[in-house]
Amino acid sequence: DGVEGCPNSLGVILELSHSGASLSVRHCPRAEEFSSATPTVKTLASVDLPRRPLPDLGHWLLVEYDASDSAAPCLKVFLDDPQKREPPILNKQLALHKVLSLDVGAGDTASVKLHAGIARSTNPAGASQPPALTPALPSVTGSASPSLQGGSVVERLLDSSAAWDELKAEYAVQWPLHLVLTQDAAAQYNKLFALLWKTKRTCVELELVFPKLMEPRYRRMQPRDNVWMRPLQVLHGQMLFFLQNLYMYLQVDVVEAAHGELLAAVEAQQDFDAVRRAHASYLAAMTKKSHVGVRPLMDGLKRLMRLCRHFAVLFNNYSNAADIPHPEVAAISDRFRCDAAYLFLMLERTDAKELAARLDYNGWFSSMARSLTGYA
Repeated sequence: DGVEGCPNSLGVILELSHSGASLSVRHCPRAEEFSSATPTVKTLASVDLPRRPLPDLGHWLLVEYDASDSAAPCLKVFLDDPQKREPPILNKQLALHKVLSLDVGAGDTASVKLHAGIARSTNPAGASQPPALTPALPSVTGSASPSLQGGSVVERLLDSSAAWDELKAEYAVQWPLHLVLTQDAAAQYNKLFALLWKTKRTCVELELVFPKLMEPRYRRMQPRDNVWMRPLQVLHGQMLFFLQNLYMYLQVDVVEAAHGELLAAVEAQQDFDAVRRAHASYLAAMTKKSHVGVRPLMDGLKRLMRLCRHFAVLFNNYSNAADIPHPEVAAISDRFRCDAAYLFLMLERTDAKELAARLDYNGWFSSMARSLTGYA
């Protein structure tokens, strides 16, 4: 708001079209005119984006005016990079006072307002509809990690959702139970809780994908028309098989089995110190059988769970499963098989054979390890 008739609105516009996306800086008398093609709208800078942002998702648009160098002030725009880890997607040398008219009469005031907009372009009347463009997510090949290497939206969604992994359980212990449930015991319980929580949460995310995979529009398709669906179904089944058996082992073989023994020991004791020793044995048994203290094993589980979440997020980002990039699915599948085989071999060579037996009760893990590594 300033001198009437002068270009006093500055806008950063992100435009999505079927052929790509662009980011531009424009100014005009009123913000409402930014998306129009009126002569009063002037484009100061424009850049085509290397990747089309995924639609229907939240995106970060950070606009920064840097006047630290008075001789060359500039306007910087960061897209999906709130920490500014990468160079700005748009960097325009711009003196703000030369673009916006802020000089007003005595007693008047002026203010600068930032307007950000997202516009979807439409086709001219009668024009043919081009095919929908799938996001250009970098594929993963060889031994590269499926972190998409460039910090894609999918990876940033995974990073943001990983904050839930820090969820902890708290319990107000009343006297004299604090002599049994000590601070060290609470820390061990939280390690077990974190593993159970991450496993169950990832399992639920995959289970929510299943109804979409089974939608009638896919089931009614002829086999020759839905060859792209089979890899999705196979990968989803393998991931869900792994997670469900892992959770079954942790919940039934570790927690419930040890808890039953604890209850029997407590009921048979009359001495407080004996009860405390029984609880210490119960906690030690769960810690040992869950292997939460084995760092390589926990790192392997963490990688596999992130791959499962990666698949779930990737699938949910598309309204039509046929649009999911096939190389991306193949890369996730290859990495999952390799990491699962590595995890199984680690279990077989340690004292975690009970967990290995639970996971490999139908021979799938061992057969995959043999096919990938020649394991006998």
